[in-house]
Amino acid sequence: MYKLRKMVAMSLMFCFTCTVMLSQNLEALAKAPRVVQKKYTIIAKNVRDVQVCGDYLYLSQKKNKVIQIDLTAKLRKKEVKSNIYYRNHLISKEAKAYFPDCIPRIFIRNKQNEIIFEGGNYWKCYSMFRHKDVEDCERDSIQGANKVVLKNITRCWYDSHMFAYVQNNNLVVTGMAVRSRDGECYESDTRHTFFKGQADQVKQVVSGNYNVFVLMKDGSVWGRGRNENKLISDSSEKYYKKFVEIVPCGVKAIAATGENVGMLKKDGTLWLWGEKTENKKVTRSTAPYQIADDVKEFSLGTSYYSTKTGNAIVVLLKKNNVAYGWGMNKGYALTSKYKKGWIDKPVKLKSNIKHVYTGDGTTFLLDKHNRLYWAGDQRYSGLMDWIKA
Repeated sequence: MYKLRKMVAMSLMFCFTCTVMLSQNLEALAKAPRVVQKKYTIIAKNVRDVQVCGDYLYLSQKKNKVIQIDLTAKLRKKEVKSNIYYRNHLISKEAKAYFPDCIPRIFIRNKQNEIIFEGGNYWKCYSMFRHKDVEDCERDSIQGANKVVLKNITRCWYDSHMFAYVQNNNLVVTGMAVRSRDGECYESDTRHTFFKGQADQVKQVVSGNYNVFVLMKDGSVWGRGRNENKLISDSSEKYYKKFVEIVPCGVKAIAATGENVGMLKKDGTLWLWGEKTENKKVTRSTAPYQIADDVKEFSLGTSYYSTKTGNAIVVLLKKNNVAYGWGMNKGYALTSKYKKGWIDKPVKLKSNIKHVYTGDGTTFLLDKHNRLYWAGDQRYSGLMDWIKA
């Protein structure tokens, strides 16, 4: 009985601590710097790779080096080093690949194919870490980061609150995206195995908050998780524990948010399903609708502004290397050249582009000269400057 009371007391204390920390984080975010960039402005030169998740932007200029960027703090001319024009911090010098989350944590794959966790101790919760109870959770929260969590991993993916990898020909998906219900991190498993013995057929894994979507090598798309926005099916089913097939074939790439799933078909057409804005009204359905053709790459994000006309932001790259934007422009993610609000047809953003990206309320364009540009509404989320590369 005493042990039970002690566990309950510790659980309540830890819940209170987490609640206070979350409250402090939200309060800090509300008071944090905010920058609205109405036209495309250069971030850095000599950029070879970019990864974006939510408010967090990372880039690489040299092999194996990862740098985090703070877009709310533009540097003065005399402060600029290495052709990066915003405040920044070196995260790693030995990253073969890197996989950021939408909160301050990142997974790094090194040359030995080990997966290293980097992030604040509190952010170990609601991730791939398996905690048995409140004591285990509390004990792990005081251990340092820079921790090898997996070995011999060559195929992995990241997205909002998700890290996925292939191990023993099984697909393992971790994080809040696979949790079946809300609650403390030890109350439900955050590491789940799917496509057992078939993971060699997986081409891409993405998530949209509490959903996970998988693109197979045969061009089919599968989904599981919450269904309130009709991302899995048009049925009344609220939650799918197992993956179900949504699109049978013909898909080249996918992306997801909590409101939409996007797919680029092999014929170059770009489609969305989930929320659909038409005549200033939003409907929800698994039936896909086309927004562009002749596309070779796209990225799907969301606006900060929740409106009755939807909040999706799409930036797409046509085969002629011209970038276009579509969706919510209330925060000028598609620049002030176009109307503030919903844009229902793709508009031209910039020429001579080779890659496109989206964040929360932002769009990013990497041109053929390896210069990275951005526009939109950026909320400061902090540099992980406690990481010593």
